[in-house]
Amino acid sequence: MVENGIPQWGYDKFRNDYSFVTQQSRVLLYLSAQSILARNLGKPTIEVNPAKGLNVQLSGTATNGLTATVESPTILEIVWRCEKQSPTPYVVNVTVPVQSYDPVSFILAKHCDYKENVQRTGSNGWATFGILSFVLTVGLTMFCCAGFLYKSRIEDKHGLDALPGFSAFTSCIESVSGDHSGYAPANDVTNLSVSHNGSGGSGRGLTRASDGTSYGAV
Repeated sequence: MVENGIPQWGYDKFRNDYSFVTQQSRVLLYLSAQSILARNLGKPTIEVNPAKGLNVQLSGTATNGLTATVESPTILEIVWRCEKQSPTPYVVNVTVPVQSYDPVSFILAKHCDYKENVQRTGSNGWATFGILSFVLTVGLTMFCCAGFLYKSRIEDKHGLDALPGFSAFTSCIESVSGDHSGYAPANDVTNLSVSHNGSGGSGRGLTRASDGTSYGAV
């Protein structure tokens, strides 16, 4: 739009061919200058005509007064929202002051075919995500508390066994690790055999079957 301090054709005054439509909510402009002149650039200012009906705000690194060089340009973001419908475009005059030189000025035009009731901001998505996360956290907490009370009061379980899903979690860990070692339950007598001592003694021994895993004796 501006080169060597001179506005290019179409941006030195209002032209309908270079205007923006209502749906265009923002415009990004890049400012750069030679190293010896970069520090002379000031903070941009705007002037809207008509003064009411178009809400214009400036943001970006250029508004902080950062040095704009050719290698590292600064960004001037123009955010505008139509507050009043107008048959003619709104004219936004942007001025960038330059120390010891004439200011750099150019013009942007904005059509407002209808009124924009809600300003589009990136915080709306984060607000929705926060609400959903809060609802999900509260729901999971209530579910865990209800499951713990049910297992401790009705099923008479205590400690970690009363936590909902803990038994399924331990079973999953055992199946993944593949560790099937352990002691046989007391009621598992399918593989046990009783042998009497032939010498007349009263001692009896319990032995495991030959097949299967060997276990210790108690």
